[in-house]
Amino acid sequence: MSASHVIGATAGPTRYQCCIKWGICNYVIYGTTAAVAVWNTQANSIILANHHRAPVRQVAWMHDEAQHPISEFVSGDIDGNIVYWALNEGKPSVMAEIKLATSSPPAQMVAGTHSGHRFIAIVQVSGDLTLLVQPQPGLGFESHAVTPPSTARAMCLASLSGRLLVGDMAGRVSVISLDTLTVELTFGSVSAWVADLDATTILYSADGISVVAAAVGNTVQLWQLTRTTATILRTCQDAGDIITSVAFSKSADHQSDTLLAAGCGDRSIFMYTMAPDLTATLDSRLGAFGASTFIGVTGVCCDANACAGQTMDGALLFYTRGKAAESIEEEGENWVVAAAPSGPAGKVSAICPVSQDAVLVASHDRTVRIFHRGAVVSEIARPLVHGYPVAGATYISGLLLVWAGETSVRILRPTESFKRTANLFNIDSISAGYGIGAVQPPMRLLNKPMFVGATPSLFERALLDDHQVTEVSEFRPGLIAQIAVDSDPILGIPADVSHDEALRRTLWGQHGEVPTHGPVTVAAACVGDDGEVMLAMAPEASRPSDCAVEVVRLACHGDYIRHAPLATMAVGEVVSSLAMEGGTIAVGTGTRLLIFRNGAEQVLAVDSPVSAVALESGAVYAVSGPTLVTVSSADAEPVTHSLGSKGVSLSVSGRTIAVGRVNGTVAVARDGKQTDLVVGAGCVDRVALCGGLLVCGVGSAVVWVELG
Repeated sequence: MSASHVIGATAGPTRYQCCIKWGICNYVIYGTTAAVAVWNTQANSIILANHHRAPVRQVAWMHDEAQHPISEFVSGDIDGNIVYWALNEGKPSVMAEIKLATSSPPAQMVAGTHSGHRFIAIVQVSGDLTLLVQPQPGLGFESHAVTPPSTARAMCLASLSGRLLVGDMAGRVSVISLDTLTVELTFGSVSAWVADLDATTILYSADGISVVAAAVGNTVQLWQLTRTTATILRTCQDAGDIITSVAFSKSADHQSDTLLAAGCGDRSIFMYTMAPDLTATLDSRLGAFGASTFIGVTGVCCDANACAGQTMDGALLFYTRGKAAESIEEEGENWVVAAAPSGPAGKVSAICPVSQDAVLVASHDRTVRIFHRGAVVSEIARPLVHGYPVAGATYISGLLLVWAGETSVRILRPTESFKRTANLFNIDSISAGYGIGAVQPPMRLLNKPMFVGATPSLFERALLDDHQVTEVSEFRPGLIAQIAVDSDPILGIPADVSHDEALRRTLWGQHGEVPTHGPVTVAAACVGDDGEVMLAMAPEASRPSDCAVEVVRLACHGDYIRHAPLATMAVGEVVSSLAMEGGTIAVGTGTRLLIFRNGAEQVLAVDSPVSAVALESGAVYAVSGPTLVTVSSADAEPVTHSLGSKGVSLSVSGRTIAVGRVNGTVAVARDGKQTDLVVGAGCVDRVALCGGLLVCGVGSAVVWVELG
């Protein structure tokens, strides 16, 4: 098994501020609900570093005193566990794990090397300051208590000068020597924001001489330090709201700072150009201005050509240098919005494979999305008329079936224009495309991110090498733009109107609807022997005794899809799970597993409610509490297997069985061998085997694991 990967940002940042840091080769790390996400911004791919069992509150790169590229980082969770990682060819591995003496979680964490030692400095929520020191590589970390003048809140570390800066609640900054572990100098008062919990509001420069700090009001102060003095050099007063985070970028030689980023409480980021004399000139203002301070940018990091920010509500912001961004300066380089990972904002309700490396994801945020590995390539907002949270969806034979709290199942099919564009990628028509970065103003190329106003060569790189964008029309907000690929006109859709019902139907035609006797929350579909789609549904009933499974046949007639009832099977209990394959239907309830095979019925009593069922090559699989039940054929006796803990989701493909459990793990069995994978901190509500991938829904996160 290889490391697991995230699809979507909502698999990503926790609500903890400033849990985002820039590193080597365009890498960004940030904390998730039970792991560290390593985001390669150049490839727009994410790897989950799974080792924590609790939400990750802080992360930090291990800064090298020789200014070499950083390849190590540390992370800390709310249970007080610190993990030291090494990043090799983009893949993280655990080097050491340290348990803090007290259970108070880390509020701030910095790391670096000095005089051959590795240092990890941690300010806990309690205000305690702990310094972990590794004397030599391979040895354990020793814990040292350091007492600043007052309760610690904010920190930064300068490996080059061997100094640790600690901001306290009174707004003072203490300079601590890493050689003697004593306070050398105290300066300030800067402001209460220097001491703000969870925010990087104080930072050392690359040369170890200057310091930037969020100051009184909406200002940023630049200080110059010696061994005995601290002097204010510059004060920047451009921000329209409180400064909640600051970050320096580094030059190519890592010896100086070229940019200063300041995240604000109104969700904006101010970018300053730094001169050698530490003169700071405002370059651009990025983000949403005037937004609520409750969703401000509480974490920011940048380099010379890109800037990433994290907001209090867990969103990731990402900008790169370009020519189309809004800027408050008439001169100077501008910045453009670039592609950050995106995903569902509500609980994942269904995952369905649509090709070898693409899945359909239905969510309680009222959307259905198509993922091609790490990228959202299609999104349907509010596919149900009344906008109910989507209870389930599946894709079969070119049809998208969606159901929720409405008394019908909606049937959608991609239009010809969508299919034509999909053919460029030689993959399944519904899972068309690769992730393409978006710029300002944001647009989507047939519900895939696209560049606007870019040159054909840039389009060529973004799409495929053997297809060329030959023309791009002028973008007008709110309208569909025309572009041409290989001189074949296709549509580009502005992101801000992509949720419009009429526009959605440009790509997805609603070709049918199956009315039901009650709201549908459980359904399944398969292809019959005649090639037509069979749909089984379990509508809610007013009385449990009236619960039944209804089976209909879907037939295509020109542009429309009609349905015809086939059978109704009485169940007598609320249906909790449903699966169908050929002439076999498996139904799970609170007390029984029912198997209908070509008119014959088999009933098995179970000790726990059946949370999931699956069919594969005539065999029936069911998850009942901590037990997996297998019925290989109509004449075979059921076989049980202990899962160790309660299972909630199930997927079977060939000889591989995957069971999602309540403890954030997935049991994967293949050829009699079982492997347990940690994929999150919460219940694994959905699992799906997709080619060589395992795709999991953990709350609102979508995680995929490459199976070895």
